Amino acid sequence: MSYKNFLFQALISVYDLFAKPTPAKPIKKFLIVSTTALGDTIWATPAIRSLKETFPNSSISVLTSSIGSQVLKNNPYIDEVFVLKKTSLIQLCKLYMQMRKRFFTTALFFHTSQRPILPFCYMLGIREMIGTKGLQKGLDSLLSTAVEKKPMHEIERRLKIIECVGAPATYTELEIFPQKRHREEAQEWLETHGFSFTTPIVALHPGASTRFRQADPKVMSEVAKLLQKNHKCQILITGTLQEKNLVDEITKLVPGAIGLAENLDLHTFTALIGKMSALVVGDTGPMHIAFAMKTPTVALFPASNPLSFGPYQIPSSLVKVFHKPLTCTPCLYKKCQLPFCFLQFSPKEICDSVHDLLPKR
Repeated sequence: MSYKNFLFQALISVYDLFAKPTPAKPIKKFLIVSTTALGDTIWATPAIRSLKETFPNSSISVLTSSIGSQVLKNNPYIDEVFVLKKTSLIQLCKLYMQMRKRFFTTALFFHTSQRPILPFCYMLGIREMIGTKGLQKGLDSLLSTAVEKKPMHEIERRLKIIECVGAPATYTELEIFPQKRHREEAQEWLETHGFSFTTPIVALHPGASTRFRQADPKVMSEVAKLLQKNHKCQILITGTLQEKNLVDEITKLVPGAIGLAENLDLHTFTALIGKMSALVVGDTGPMHIAFAMKTPTVALFPASNPLSFGPYQIPSSLVKVFHKPLTCTPCLYKKCQLPFCFLQFSPKEICDSVHDLLPKR
């Protein structure tokens, strides 16, 4: 046991000496914990909907990250969202004051990388705590039910967690809920930048939060040029403000391409992805957004496993997955600064797959 976990266990032992029992509640009050990235949060949406459809009179709250709160905005199956900005003592105390009187009956740990979160939820008085065995930073002992970790898609892993409270998987599709104004803003952005809706618009998203999942600029630029030449496609290169250099590099290599590297409202960006004829993207958040919006997608997996992180029960008419063998054994993953495994992808085969997915005119 690490010294950090020892301290948490000691703190909980002291807490148990003085804690008052949580009042029994006739109605289920679920707290879903998903405090990491964009994709991790979207993966939670089928389980959230399935839980609400099984227990329509229950209360469902979510403890999530700042980006997660944007993903879950307007979700009709969620009653309340709590945002974990950081795990400082001050922040946790503020959250505790907000959450302690909700008297949650059950905590469902979908994904959290912050060690204090399990002890924090325990100290909220929650005693039914369910999560995946081996993913709790050595604090599995705080779980009342630990689901065995087996090879499966991350969406399915979350669905297995809600099965423990009697909720079957009634829904398996990803969901995000842009509103009318977001769709109008996306339309206006495209029109302002000269895009026409009479010919296909294909977006390429080369960036990712970690270098080993990032696309090679030369490969992506060749894909874009082939799409222009062979299929008369309009090209949009997308990325965050932090990925501006990468977006600009590819845009300069592709005459006529337009670059979007700014921090748009997430739902406006989602609506924009929904207006694309197709998207070429790696294993990163916008891929999951495209799946939720049912945008035809060519998904590139140079190092990560599409069986765990790729499309889940999406028809082949909407997605084509490229996965190549690892070039390094073992893979360096987040330590990798030169992901030449991406060079295995052929621009022509990517271009041909985009063409196969484009709506037939």
